[in-house]
Amino acid sequence: MVRFFERDETAQTALGRMKHWHTYSVVAIKQ
Repeated sequence: MVRFFERDETAQTALGRMKHWHTYSVVAIKQ
């Protein structure tokens, strides 16, 4: 794994409700 990033925030859903989100991004190299 080259890079791992977690974004932790509170934001609106498409329906307008507030929700706590955990969004993950991973960059990896296949060997």
